[in-house]
Amino acid sequence: MVRRSVATQKIAGRLLAMAPGMRLAPLFARTYYNLVQDEGKPGKPDIEEFITAMSWLEENIERFRSRSFDSPETAITLMGDASEIGGGAHELVPPGKEPKLDGPIVISFDEEQMKRMKSDKTFHSELREAWCMSQTVEIVCKKIPAKLLDGKSITYITDAQSLFHDANSMSPHGREVLEHVRKAHLAAATVNCTLNIQWRPRDQNEEADFLSKVTDTGDLHIPLSEAERVWSELNLRPTFDCFAAAHNKKCESYAARYLDSSSAIVDALAHGKYIAEQHKCCWIFPPLHMTEHAMEWITRNKISGIFIYPAAFKASWWPKLRTLPVSDTAVISAERVTRGPRLPKGYSLPNVKELYASAIQW
Repeated sequence: MVRRSVATQKIAGRLLAMAPGMRLAPLFARTYYNLVQDEGKPGKPDIEEFITAMSWLEENIERFRSRSFDSPETAITLMGDASEIGGGAHELVPPGKEPKLDGPIVISFDEEQMKRMKSDKTFHSELREAWCMSQTVEIVCKKIPAKLLDGKSITYITDAQSLFHDANSMSPHGREVLEHVRKAHLAAATVNCTLNIQWRPRDQNEEADFLSKVTDTGDLHIPLSEAERVWSELNLRPTFDCFAAAHNKKCESYAARYLDSSSAIVDALAHGKYIAEQHKCCWIFPPLHMTEHAMEWITRNKISGIFIYPAAFKASWWPKLRTLPVSDTAVISAERVTRGPRLPKGYSLPNVKELYASAIQW
């Protein structure tokens, strides 16, 4: 064990020598160096974790070495928050400046995270906040042109004091927390940008708190197996999901209501012509209250694909279905449809006996 401790000390020393005056390396190295002195105590990282952390920094050292940490200009400021269903963030735009993002960011938990939320105590609030931060920074670095971030900083504001402390001291209150902090720093480094993490009280973070609790974009959920049955019956395979989120998408490419980790565009209704030109077969399953609006959008932009709507024969929009070029229709029984898993418990739905899935081809 002594030999291994000496080896890890050498790694830490080498990193410090490689980057004198650099902020990130000393934080990694010194924190872990101090902790391994108490190796074996409950809650402390072991030698393997220390080596992993040092190896990560050594592999990515060149991304950070030439970077100045002396108060670079801020390229974008974000306020983020996490809840029990996902995370959300929005841009703080200075007066007289144009926003750099298309809109707010909403990232929903996947099914595995939802399961952890219900039964795993290790999926605590600080870990969720760290996950939200790393996801937000990665989205920003993908969506904003690199030239607007080059040599500047991303400021991320959180209302979680524990995350603010741990992220700035690299104190590992949980391996997963530290891993998300590393991911956020590395995402910024890939576009030659630094990450500045700040704290504000919860009462000044209400918009991000709201975004973190945004529910499903749809009222009802169709399982993928049922969607595939419909595709087989209609002999169509959609390539684009017009109303989706990362957790319920039916196609790899999709439009989301808000910016998220992998959506192709935000707000399908604002990009009808683009969708019609790029995708010959779309999966169009809007929230129930948007059915008529979606029909008008389909007609105006000549969107082809599979349109899903409720069997609401007395609805004002029902006669308008005759204006759509429907070639075939499949029926989805109510037994195959469930409530959106993230809808509020008190949210009531109309009594939908079945859904229709019509093939539309212009």
